[in-house]
Amino acid sequence: MSLWAIGGAADASFVVDPAIGEPDLEVGVVKVLLTTLLPFAAGAALLALAARRSRRWVTMLATVGGVVAVASAAGPLAGGHDTATGVLLATMHVTTGAAFVVAATKVTVVHRQRAVHE
Repeated sequence: MSLWAIGGAADASFVVDPAIGEPDLEVGVVKVLLTTLLPFAAGAALLALAARRSRRWVTMLATVGGVVAVASAAGPLAGGHDTATGVLLATMHVTTGAAFVVAATKVTVVHRQRAVHE
């Protein structure tokens, strides 16, 4: 939320024209929180599942998450009504992606014992 405060200080309008949906969409604090926390939580759930498989799955998921975050930053950059809005919202995308990648590097892979049948 510190980036949100910086945006307010930089006179960002936080109004975007998304590629899909109504133009002049105001991106409020609740929308930022939801669109940050929900995808991050979904990614964390997928990380938990990947950790049950292997380190390779965790690495692949971290890579995909980072790529999606960087690619999704193009939306605010292209649709922001002003430069401050575009840059700050894009920075939020990249920051969230970076946090996800860092979290993925901290994941411990759980090796399940296979039952031995006699």
